[in-house]
Amino acid sequence: MIRIWFNSFFRKVESKTKWRSLIIEKMDLKGRIVIYTITGCPHCLRAKSKLRELELPYTDVNLDNFPQCREPLAERTGKNTVPQIFFNATHIGGNDDFQKLVEERENFEKLVEDVKNTTPPPEAPVPPDPSTAVEQDQDKSKKDESSGFSCEPDEYAKLVKEIKSSDIIQNHRAGLFTVHKNSFSGNDLVDWIVKAKAIGG
Repeated sequence: MIRIWFNSFFRKVESKTKWRSLIIEKMDLKGRIVIYTITGCPHCLRAKSKLRELELPYTDVNLDNFPQCREPLAERTGKNTVPQIFFNATHIGGNDDFQKLVEERENFEKLVEDVKNTTPPPEAPVPPDPSTAVEQDQDKSKKDESSGFSCEPDEYAKLVKEIKSSDIIQNHRAGLFTVHKNSFSGNDLVDWIVKAKAIGG
């Protein structure tokens, strides 16, 4: 469903981050922050957690509940990964893009000021009518097939996938009677990394 998070009380929180002073009080926005998500996506959860930490109200459009938003989103962004985040009409990108933006204090401040003081322009994405939400399919495999959207790739997940498709995963004997199935040795992994990633050559 569409959920709008409002933190309606003044709160000061100690933080190590240099931009914390931006968001120490209630944030009333004339504009709109929209985040497109799917259920169970860890990158979506991280992005929403960061928005809540920053006390920035946002609209969460879950593409499992609003399948009619999938095609327009893919056309607008050229991507089929989530999350996809917008500050008014400005497309931020995914969670990695958003987290990097937050660390770029000057650019982030400009976007926050924009959504704080400017109403969404006509080209900004418009959240769907909540009454058009559909029941989520509890069968995850069917849902993934039908949605056409997936979590944005994680660099470690990509590395694991590459290792799995390499020839270093084998059965390894340890002594006479012990066999470690589907494993690799540290030496094999290092050799593979040096060769596959062209490190140290």
